[in-house]
Order: sequence, then structure tokens, then C-alpha cells
Amino acid sequence: MENKFTKEAKEIWESFSKDFQLAVLKSVFCVSCLKAVEIVEYKGVVENGLVVLDGKCKTCGHDVSRVVD
Repeated sequence: MENKFTKEAKEIWESFSKDFQLAVLKSVFCVSCLKAVEIVEYKGVVENGLVVLDGKCKTCGHDVSRVVD
């Protein structure tokens, strides 16, 4: 599945270094696993000027979110 971003979120997300992007994608808290996990099948939107990623936990498939600050 291709990850989807709004135009504004994509512009902000792409302004970050690839290393930072990878670090963010691998450090999303999952309330089911009770630890930091990797987010998959995510979409990106801008809320209150910040990029918010909504997707699935790679480990258990539970819904997860991450604010990129």
C-alpha cells in the first residue's frame, strides 16, 4: 500500500532529512504493544501546523498516530 499525504503535509515531510523521517517512522507508541514500534500503511495530514501520521503498528496492526515535531 502506498503511503498518502496531503499536499501540505508532503511538502513539510519532504523537508526533513531521510534519517529523521526513518527515526520518526520507527518510534511510534503502540497502546497494544506498550512500546515504540514502526508505523506502516500511514497517511500524513497537517493539524495545527504539525504533520500527523496515522497508520498501523507493524507488529500487531493496531491503529497508531505520531505527531512530527
